[in-house]
Amino acid sequence: MGPQSFTLLAVGNSQRRVAFLPWVPTRLKALKPQVWTDNPVTLGDHLKKTRRERGLLQREVAEALRVDSMSVVNWEKNRTRIGARFVPAIIEWLGYDPLPRASSVGEWIAIERTRRGLARRVLAAALGWDEATLGEYEGGRSPDSRRLAQLRAVLGKPPS
Repeated sequence: MGPQSFTLLAVGNSQRRVAFLPWVPTRLKALKPQVWTDNPVTLGDHLKKTRRERGLLQREVAEALRVDSMSVVNWEKNRTRIGARFVPAIIEWLGYDPLPRASSVGEWIAIERTRRGLARRVLAAALGWDEATLGEYEGGRSPDSRRLAQLRAVLGKPPS
């Protein structure tokens, strides 16, 4: 008769110790905990929740978004910030826009720029501005009426 093996199924950590019999091959199994939230906060949280609801692998999401699978892993774990250029594809894949509503002109500029997939330097160049100036506006400095009109022409209506 060949060597026998048995499988232990650990559920809810009911017992913290397992007998060890060196002559018997063992295989431990446990259920994976749910590691996503029903109330996602970050874009990575939204990605993870939707992926899990659809029963997809990170590799499949990466293929759909045309990115490396490690990018999806890092985004879902909030290890790396999602670049603006990927945001439009993510919003389309999610089927909804999870970006917050802006409460100031600076937030509006940053959020709308990101929603459109524009890096700060790209938007600044399109407007004929210095990147640092756009950064100051995103940081809270109010643009004058001429520059606000330029922003409206590109980004739409700011919050009231």
